[in-house]
Amino acid sequence: MAGRRRNVNPRAENSSQVYYPSWIYDKLARQQEIQLDDTSEIEELEKKLAVVGLWCIQIKPSERPTMAKALEMLEADASSLPMPPKPFFSSVDSTSETKTCLIPSTTELSIISE
Repeated sequence: MAGRRRNVNPRAENSSQVYYPSWIYDKLARQQEIQLDDTSEIEELEKKLAVVGLWCIQIKPSERPTMAKALEMLEADASSLPMPPKPFFSSVDSTSETKTCLIPSTTELSIISE
């Protein structure tokens, strides 16, 4: 992707270990300039690709654009693209927003040693 950062630990405290989708989402949401390789600012095309990419990696398939919609978004002006919902896995802050559903089971799981 645009920043050439590796996908690492989403809960890392060290800024060099921050999960890229979370990092780019936060920068775009705050409308901050994004530095690539500490030398150049993100261009309109790169911003557009980042926003469309964030739409395409949504956890819920219903929130992802169709291929036709993704192409339409890529042809649109970057400033007209809506920000996608922040994926729940993208940062520690958003984990509190997720809901857990426990389903009782009579099946016993065995423990596998590593």
